[in-house]
Amino acid sequence: MRSDAAAPLTSRLVPSRYWHALFYLFIGLLALELVLTPIPAVYGTYSTAIGFLGLGIEAILPIPQILTNARVQSCKGFRVSLLASWLIGDAMKVFWFFTASTEIPPAFKMCGIFQACCDSLLGIQYVMYGDNSAAPVVVKEHPLEDFQPGTFKPPVLEINGRPTQA
Repeated sequence: MRSDAAAPLTSRLVPSRYWHALFYLFIGLLALELVLTPIPAVYGTYSTAIGFLGLGIEAILPIPQILTNARVQSCKGFRVSLLASWLIGDAMKVFWFFTASTEIPPAFKMCGIFQACCDSLLGIQYVMYGDNSAAPVVVKEHPLEDFQPGTFKPPVLEINGRPTQA
């Protein structure tokens, strides 16, 4: 029987596991809410920590896309409609942060500005690279993908002075 770590990536990323993970996360957060809400001193710290974690995760979401685009020098597969919705959303969010009549915490402003900068960089990449349809995009996920079929020759080892195949 194979362990999960030895299973191919496609079999490890089954949708049911994703939904199970989300369900357990939801149950865990719900339990923490129910347990910590009656304790104001602890709940305030917990609530702030969850807020900062959420803001941080949302702010860094574009970074893997930025790095991939820079590595392959193409935005192939990245939808213009998604980019436009991100840029419009960022513009409205930042405008609201600085014109709202209520006090907006500085962390929201910092994360919003950082996210707007990342999304703007994606826009610049799209203008620079486009979808680069003429050039083939090869993103290698594993170093063994560099080998062509039939070109790998196992090393010859010497055992007791005689060559042998590994």
